[in-house]
Amino acid sequence: MNQQDIPSNQDASDSQNGMGDIATLHCGGFDLPVSSHMSEESQQILSQLALDQKAAQDKAAQGKNAGKNLSPPAIPSQEEQRETFYKTDAYQRLRTRYPVDIKLETLGGVTVEVITPTAGVSDEHKDRVIINFHGGSFQSGSRISSQQESIPIAALGRIKVISVDYRMYPEHSYPAASEDTVAAYKALLESYPSTHIGMLGTSSGGALCAQTLVQLQKQQLPLPCAVAMIACGAAKREGDSVAIGSSIFEAQVGCNLDMTLGYYEGVDMSDPEVTPANSDQYMAAFPPTFLASSTRDFLLSSVLATHRELLQLDVEAELHVWEGLGHFFHSNIDLPETEELHRQTLEFFKKHFM
Repeated sequence: MNQQDIPSNQDASDSQNGMGDIATLHCGGFDLPVSSHMSEESQQILSQLALDQKAAQDKAAQGKNAGKNLSPPAIPSQEEQRETFYKTDAYQRLRTRYPVDIKLETLGGVTVEVITPTAGVSDEHKDRVIINFHGGSFQSGSRISSQQESIPIAALGRIKVISVDYRMYPEHSYPAASEDTVAAYKALLESYPSTHIGMLGTSSGGALCAQTLVQLQKQQLPLPCAVAMIACGAAKREGDSVAIGSSIFEAQVGCNLDMTLGYYEGVDMSDPEVTPANSDQYMAAFPPTFLASSTRDFLLSSVLATHRELLQLDVEAELHVWEGLGHFFHSNIDLPETEELHRQTLEFFKKHFM
């Protein structure tokens, strides 16, 4: 390499200022086989799912012009999503495998699902509770993802789980969700000491956990004994995993991964109340934190960055990453790794309940 091939300091500065992105790697396409490091059962399940999905895509393409649909599909209403989901075989197997009772109640003026094991709450957990914030990009998941996340935890742990049915986009925008989670948590403090409360969230619900912890600090309220953030963290929804995950997502479902969240429209995403990892002060006060993701999760980078930040601030944090699986993989109860995740989450909470 001669002198003229070496980028100058000005070139590097221009790159950082967005004037010349010389550090971007323009990668070509690649084949991504099913990982041999997963359980054999999961390899078989995912291979069959891929065949089923390919057949469905081929059927949908019949009689239409060839080519991928590069626009994300329209999202049905919450009521339509629930009506469809509750009729699926997957939902019936979820309810059969993990027997629970579900009641809709109001907590702090917010609708919640109270999920208790049909076998009863164990004596060990009779005075304990886990509050869950469901995933769904702040625009879906109400009484769907919430149940996929909460039902196994309640049944396996024999513990009460309360899932918050927070307000979502497009009817509502930031900070409606965290206002609701804080209101529900404050009401929960009237019945449980904070040392008997665990906080859990998946995907956008994981980000919501972090935002809620910030609001609790601002209001000088006691924090839960521990928090579990799965498939998202307190850091920005950026990084290598988003770039790599976008290619994987398009290959799987035939449309682009849309990382724009209307819920945050017009919001300064650098604000630590939105992205808590931008504040050492807020992060240093986090309770013991369980973080989980997977190698094909497009939000893995957010989880990794959150774990690193917490360790640098001497906050107890555990990181669990599963090989070969995608975002919110534990929505599939047939994967052995799904129950592994649930049991490890429960073990973490058990270790920190007082």
